Amino acid sequence: MHAWRSLSRSLLVFTNVLFLLLGSVLVSIGAYMASLPALTEFSDGGVASSVIMCGSLIILIALLGCCGAQWESKVFLFPYAILVLVSVIAQLSLAGFLTHVHSSLVEVAKHNFDLSVLAPADQKTLRWINKRFKFVYYGCGLDVDIDLSGKHSRSLITSCSNPKFAWFAPFVEENCPIGHEQLHPGSNFLKCAGPSFSLNNAMTEHTMLCACETRMISWVNDQSVLVAVFVFVIVALEILLVALSCYIIHSRRYRRYGYQEITMPVRQQPYNPHPRNYFGQQAGQRQPLNSQPAYSSYGPAKGENPYAAAASGRKNNKTGC
Repeated sequence: MHAWRSLSRSLLVFTNVLFLLLGSVLVSIGAYMASLPALTEFSDGGVASSVIMCGSLIILIALLGCCGAQWESKVFLFPYAILVLVSVIAQLSLAGFLTHVHSSLVEVAKHNFDLSVLAPADQKTLRWINKRFKFVYYGCGLDVDIDLSGKHSRSLITSCSNPKFAWFAPFVEENCPIGHEQLHPGSNFLKCAGPSFSLNNAMTEHTMLCACETRMISWVNDQSVLVAVFVFVIVALEILLVALSCYIIHSRRYRRYGYQEITMPVRQQPYNPHPRNYFGQQAGQRQPLNSQPAYSSYGPAKGENPYAAAASGRKNNKTGC
């Protein structure tokens, strides 16, 4: 029992130290994501703040787990187990949602990114990307030139009239290519932009969205799969942590310094601090370990019970003798 409890404590402490590092990494990643204008604007700041909150929550839970495992304290282990269970439920919901998003993206990719083939709820989820793109596009005041001569590293040359959205121009150049491959008949870009598209026409928000949509949706699809797998692994580990914490709470009553310490034996001990064990002993003399108290010095006569003389004295006083 003691060996299993020690092993459980060690595993719980070690795993929660790893979670402390994980939470610190998530907070750092969230702070880095908040410094990226492209991601911050497209997600309206929600992704970075969510990552920072998750990292902070993981750090709090890991601290409770470390303290509870080190001290075997129910005060820390019980709220730790509750918080981990809540985290497991939330992460399973997130993983299920991302798995559903992945299946929806696979389905829409088979139909050349035509969102009309999806259910209304799925269309609403995926059209969020389009709405954010439209907001940033008109906020930027994008000016686009197409150069297919090969003199530049990219076929698009863009600029923004609004300095607040200056980051959007290099984002479009990198992620929304319009080159010979995209202009090939039957490409996804031309299917989205329509058969009437021509390089002589001015670039519109719909045209740029068609150029960006394929890559953006593919990126979201890849990230959803990665996050879902990561979440399932973390959930399995957290379930193990809950089991270990419950085991430590259950076995706490059998530990060495606990309930057994206040259970005193009924039999008299050699050094029980009772006056009769020390009365009449010579100064500086100590009894050896496990020795019985010496009664010879307690009474007036050798070998006589000291309480017998006291009892006879009281009897004589009562009779008047």
